[in-house]
Amino acid sequence: MTAVEPPSSLEEQANQFADDLTATVKTLVPGCDRFEAAVLTDEQGRGRISIRQSPDTGVPLKVDGEPLLTLTVLMFLSWDAPGQYPAVDNSEFKVWQGAKAKGEPLFRYEYERWPNPDKPGAHLQVHGHRDAITHVMSRAGTGTRRGRRRAESDAVPRMSELHFPLGGPR
Repeated sequence: MTAVEPPSSLEEQANQFADDLTATVKTLVPGCDRFEAAVLTDEQGRGRISIRQSPDTGVPLKVDGEPLLTLTVLMFLSWDAPGQYPAVDNSEFKVWQGAKAKGEPLFRYEYERWPNPDKPGAHLQVHGHRDAITHVMSRAGTGTRRGRRRAESDAVPRMSELHFPLGGPR
């Protein structure tokens, strides 16, 4: 087996990341639009890369073929400290109720590589009203045992049943 050299430029690596992200999301949401990397340059001539969908319509998350939620993703990358790999400078993941990303999201997860001292580097913010979130939860499908129990029950879903996995040490 031969070792593969990583792409040499930030733009090449960001394009590969966008392609990988598209392929990963398409395994779950086959019809979603692709993610693309775009080079941005600031006033000092420093390069930065944005990763977003093109067109920027969001990823439709469907239940029984009907869009229940929409996910939008926006990331900005630059080199890591040694200048070897792309690193996320900031990112926004937002989940909206319905087929379009409009109004206020139900919730959003944001990350800042260099946050202001008075704010955390990463946070999850819940915007959605309890009624909107429980409505979505009640229609979330029957793909799991918990989902089937929820669908068969007359009980209103509880917000405490909603879990947000935020990852491990990295």
